[in-house]
Amino acid sequence: MEGNVQKCSTLKSTKSVEELYSFVTDFRKTIDGSQSECLAVFDVDQTLIRAVPPVASSISHKVHEDLFKRLLSELPIEQEYLLAHLPLSVPSNNAVREEKTVDVFNKLHEDGHPVIALTASLTGPFESYERFEVFRFNLLKDLGFNFSEIYQEPEVPFSGFVDFRGLPPSYYKGMINTNGLFGGRSKGKILMACLDKLNTVPCGVIFVDDVEANVHGVAEAMEVVRVPCLSILYNAALWRHEELAEESDFESYWTAAIAEIKQNYLRENNFMPSSRAL
Repeated sequence: MEGNVQKCSTLKSTKSVEELYSFVTDFRKTIDGSQSECLAVFDVDQTLIRAVPPVASSISHKVHEDLFKRLLSELPIEQEYLLAHLPLSVPSNNAVREEKTVDVFNKLHEDGHPVIALTASLTGPFESYERFEVFRFNLLKDLGFNFSEIYQEPEVPFSGFVDFRGLPPSYYKGMINTNGLFGGRSKGKILMACLDKLNTVPCGVIFVDDVEANVHGVAEAMEVVRVPCLSILYNAALWRHEELAEESDFESYWTAAIAEIKQNYLRENNFMPSSRAL
């Protein structure tokens, strides 16, 4: 996947967090000398952490793909998106992160780069959480990921996007939560909205994500605003530590989860505390 989108953007791919850091070091030198400070932007799930149980792991979904498609057949896309967030609502002791990922994250801080998150995570009420973005912020903080405050205010909404569940994408204490990626939303467009609200434009953007479409989308968006961008496809976390769920466990969990989604979504487009066991 490596190459140049146009003049300003560079695309890289790696499964090594050490190589990722070497990409960043080289990129800084191409901008304005080795001391240039860039805005580092990380996806969260399957990039910084793996926060799902075996029934929601990538390998389980791959092995049980036909079964899952059959279970999803009755849900519209909005409910499918809520369904995908159910495993992410587990406590931090279910999340996995590697020490060397935290080390590189902290090195970027030490090098003077502001480091923020850009995640497709929901905002507002979800299951038993009054504000899902606050829960996710605290989970990541507990795991050693301390994001940079890039605005004077701790919270900033982004207008110009179609609301989902009555809420827009928003920034919360160093984390940009897109609140979905549909209805014209993309990580590239939302990052552009983020930069538009900054008093100063960064000399460069470093973007890291496990989804190739997001990597290309952010690189293309930074071309529009003429900000040099290193966009890295990093999927090492995708397969590490993953466990394959038994088919019966997989079907039982997702059948119950889909029934809960249908019941609560139709009633109030929200969730009540769940009794599902992870």
